[in-house]
Amino acid sequence: MTETYSLVQTELGAAIDRQTLEDASVAAPSVGRADCARISRELFGVIVSGIPIEDALAFRAALLARKFSVEIAADRDLPRLPDGQFFNSLAVSDDGALMFSDVLGRREVCRADEMLLLAAGFMRRLRAKTEFKEVRIPYQRGTTDFDRNGNLVERQHNLVSVPEFRFEWFIKRKPHRLRLMLDDNTHFVWNNHTLRLGKPDAIRAFMKTWRRHAPRVPWNLGLTNSGDDFEYPGRRAFENEIRWRFYKLKQRARSVADGQRVCFNK
Repeated sequence: MTETYSLVQTELGAAIDRQTLEDASVAAPSVGRADCARISRELFGVIVSGIPIEDALAFRAALLARKFSVEIAADRDLPRLPDGQFFNSLAVSDDGALMFSDVLGRREVCRADEMLLLAAGFMRRLRAKTEFKEVRIPYQRGTTDFDRNGNLVERQHNLVSVPEFRFEWFIKRKPHRLRLMLDDNTHFVWNNHTLRLGKPDAIRAFMKTWRRHAPRVPWNLGLTNSGDDFEYPGRRAFENEIRWRFYKLKQRARSVADGQRVCFNK
């Protein structure tokens, strides 16, 4: 099987505009010009993945010529994030251990020294929404119906952008990834306090608590900027930054044990 490669940023924070990416992509046929707007919008560490080494070298050279610092990484060296487990309740014991639980009664206890990375952030995602619009066309089974007032309405399926909040704890052992997710239909209980998406100030206070609780654990940008109106454009950007951070941690590792510690692909 032919090995594929990714292009990653040397450091986070340097945006690359769409036009620059489109111009540079001419040198790399496997990087679609039509994808450059999305790549620019979702750029958080990982620029592009799954391309052959020839295109990776050419794309990197084109971006370096435009003064953007990027590097090549084998896709096998960029960790695939584990699915992990979702929870809807969290409490901290007197000895500082984290006690997660979910609606099925499953529990997970995690100590602070087991944490590898903390990631949190507000973001947007697309969700299917069915709407009904009054119409005057003839009745068509499957696409039109009658509302309670007897008006003929057409059923329309649309994708709408909705807000979401995620907090994820990455730990050394299985399930490796402990997750919470808030949208307009869910809530999370933290030390007997209920967090809801409609209360962003309470969520930001929750994030700041974790900055104090685990000061030596690496954070993502969403947690670092918890006091600001920082938002990821989507889940892919949120997860790409996490993958980038683990890649950088693995790069810096000086021992075999540390190298394995941040790799979920094994």
